[in-house]
Amino acid sequence: MSTQAIIEADRVIQVSDTHLGWVKSNEEEFLDFLNNGVEDMSADLLIVAGDMLEMWRRGIEDVMTTFSEHITALREAPIDTIVLPGNHDRRLMDSEFNALDIRDEIIVQSGDLKFTATHGNEFDP
Repeated sequence: MSTQAIIEADRVIQVSDTHLGWVKSNEEEFLDFLNNGVEDMSADLLIVAGDMLEMWRRGIEDVMTTFSEHITALREAPIDTIVLPGNHDRRLMDSEFNALDIRDEIIVQSGDLKFTATHGNEFDP
């Protein structure tokens, strides 16, 4: 598990705050996006920028078991996929769970352009 890296990519998909495990999350829609939509978008990189999983109300083992199909879809995505934990799933950084590429933040470079991807909760007051 790395905390920062420079990734080269021309087309990037970034999603955040899916909060899988919360009653108002769109679990099936997100799974459909992972299984069908990602490949259709012809991107080089998928960034899941924080709070993919809702761990404030549930334990990590419960969430990982319940959403194993989502985790598998991310791991087997047809493009590079990086998960950047947010404040609701920060425990991913500290867990033994390493099936995904989990980092604090990344720098994406496309030609001469660069941007930093992070969840951003560290900037909350």
